[in-house]
Amino acid sequence: MAPDIETIDLGFVNAYLLRAKGGFILIDTGLPQQWQALDRALGAAACVPGTLALVIVTHGDIDHYGNCRRLQKEYGAKVAVHREDASTLRTGHVPRRSIKSPAVRILVGLMHFVQLLAGKPKGIDCEPDILLEDGQDLGSFGLDAKVLALGGHTRGSIAILTASGDFFAGDVLSNRTRPAPSFYIENTADYRRSIERVQAMAGSIRMVYPGHGKAFAGEALAGISL
Repeated sequence: MAPDIETIDLGFVNAYLLRAKGGFILIDTGLPQQWQALDRALGAAACVPGTLALVIVTHGDIDHYGNCRRLQKEYGAKVAVHREDASTLRTGHVPRRSIKSPAVRILVGLMHFVQLLAGKPKGIDCEPDILLEDGQDLGSFGLDAKVLALGGHTRGSIAILTASGDFFAGDVLSNRTRPAPSFYIENTADYRRSIERVQAMAGSIRMVYPGHGKAFAGEALAGISL
């Protein structure tokens, strides 16, 4: 049976709320500045403190883990992330990455400059409760799904694949204007292997839910090229 999926559109980044046996599971959390929007969306879905069993962070970028600490404190949720990105949640340090698009390079540079002027947001450092591994079964959290380690965007980037074929891609894939690879890569060789792995299992993927942009059908995976 497919889980109930609520897409939480936080502007330029998505979070996904899944209703599982015994409670809710949230995939990614948005920026700290988006807390009120996230909190309202959770409440509208009847996800209240005490019912959020798990927060899964697809990778260590602030727009994906920015509200983890607050969810731990105010919702009593446990936070799970791949061990390779756990230190980013603790320290906020993100390794340098290459950007193919000149326009995106300028945009990211401006974002970093604004963040430098504003200073690091306070109170977002988070100690993960659970360190995830490739192939890990999420059945103990009431979700018939497994973890896929798909490094390249970051070392610890993951996706979640449910038994019904719902693929929560984080930033491994995007769909701002069309299904596409990530524009922001830490390790090109690792990322290429990750895309090849995803395309090899495309027959098991019904829908792709990216961190940025709209969901798209798994059939589109064959047309994605680096």
